[in-house]
Amino acid sequence: EGLSQSTAKVIFRDHIGMLWIGTKEGLNRYDGYEIKTYYHDSKDKKSLPNNNILFILEDSLQNLWIGTDGPLCKYDRQSDSFIQ
Repeated sequence: EGLSQSTAKVIFRDHIGMLWIGTKEGLNRYDGYEIKTYYHDSKDKKSLPNNNILFILEDSLQNLWIGTDGPLCKYDRQSDSFIQ
């Protein structure tokens, strides 16, 4: 209930406990209370580069990386946006 698409392709829990759920129709973040969904927006360079999420991982510096059918991107926690 509340996901961008009913089938999760990838699920990842980050270092602060956020649950990230990637689908073929967007990225979802669950904080234990509510789900926030992120989509590609061709008019917004800071949105996801593509809605089809292939992988989610966190590096040793705690950067969250999102792999899509488009370019790889990094989640910017301070601005709640993505950097391609």
